[in-house]
Amino acid sequence: MRQLLRQSGMMMAIAVPFGLVGFARAEAMPLQPGAYSAGSRYIQIARRGDRWCFQGFSVRATSISSLTPDPRTPSLYRLAGTKDSVVRQDRVDQLAYGSAANLLPYPANPQFGNDLSAEMKQCLNTQKPYYKQIQSTR
Repeated sequence: MRQLLRQSGMMMAIAVPFGLVGFARAEAMPLQPGAYSAGSRYIQIARRGDRWCFQGFSVRATSISSLTPDPRTPSLYRLAGTKDSVVRQDRVDQLAYGSAANLLPYPANPQFGNDLSAEMKQCLNTQKPYYKQIQSTR
């Protein structure tokens, strides 16, 4: 039963005399194009038609990847070219990014802007899985 509820994304709570014990996360919402940041790390999500792309920026590198819904957990989007990186939209103003077992919050950052890099445009213009990493020259 617990496995079935976890797979469906439904909330589950167990009531005990002293309060609630644990709960599973409610269904995540659809991805929202835009920019998100956590410290010195930035993420940009863009969409063209049904094609979604991700660009992650850090001091060390920039990664651009196409996104595909996870077949077992549709609220998760997998990054092409990575072993276990995913994104999930928990709230309209926050994206979660990391491994499925360790998602970190990235609040929306409207000051980042909406300009797309040449690589992000390439990602959006192909229907094939796309992945490119650019190392920083610093």
